[in-house]
Amino acid sequence: MTETARPYVPAPGGTLSRKIRDALLGIHAQQAAKIAAELSSRLGFALKLKAVSVDMSTGAVPLIEGGVETLFAIRPGDGRGYAALEPRAARLLVDAALNAPVRPADSKAEATAVERKVAEGFMDLFLSRINALWETLGECAFTPPPAGPPDESALRKAALETYVVNRFSLDLQGVACALDTGLPLSFVKPLTLSLEKPTEQTASLADDPKMVPHLKKKMEGVLVPVRAYLAEPDVFLREMVELEPGDVLNVGRLGAEAVLMVGPAALYRGQAGVINGHRALRILGVVKTDRRST
Repeated sequence: MTETARPYVPAPGGTLSRKIRDALLGIHAQQAAKIAAELSSRLGFALKLKAVSVDMSTGAVPLIEGGVETLFAIRPGDGRGYAALEPRAARLLVDAALNAPVRPADSKAEATAVERKVAEGFMDLFLSRINALWETLGECAFTPPPAGPPDESALRKAALETYVVNRFSLDLQGVACALDTGLPLSFVKPLTLSLEKPTEQTASLADDPKMVPHLKKKMEGVLVPVRAYLAEPDVFLREMVELEPGDVLNVGRLGAEAVLMVGPAALYRGQAGVINGHRALRILGVVKTDRRST
């Protein structure tokens, strides 16, 4: 039996490369502990947060079935995002806030009105921390959606939009719950273009063995100023202003180490001395610095 081949249908609005998604996951993972500490301090009870995945979905439909949802507007632009929390997390948040014994965390039970209200408040606080994280990638602001009935055109746009779903694992009183944020791809992509560019380090021509003979030939006719620093003593200012012709300033003994300067760069260590009645410098070694940075 043969199967009919299904035509390839690209995701509406495009997609994100695996490299960018991995980079985003890494950024979230690095900041998760900090965000958890800030939330714990604000709420008065301990919680843990872990970045789990960065995936794609079509439409502003949370992937957490039966979850508590909250919508937010994204500025600049007219985009909309969402946050969704597992229903049992809403119950655990209430128990933790009241310092009450942990009730059975039934993942299928729907959240009550009070639990939803508490969960929505938590997600608003969580979104403020996530907003601060995304601000490091570019200017943006997550704000509550406008009051009143939702704009029909905005809903139609959200239904066709590709969303970047950032999943976190929220640990409350030893129970791990799913926490998602959905951001429109049209918002995410411009902020993450730099994450896809490889961090290339331009190699110096001097490091290419094939270039050495060519560089040597080019260097043969170049004149450079050479100076030998025999001493650089520190002298009190009061002594300097009292100096007169004939005074002797002690700058060290004969044979002390000196530095040979080629232009502004220190290239060699040497020993000052005299040969055939002329002042001279015996080369002792190379100054260990990265000359390419000079």
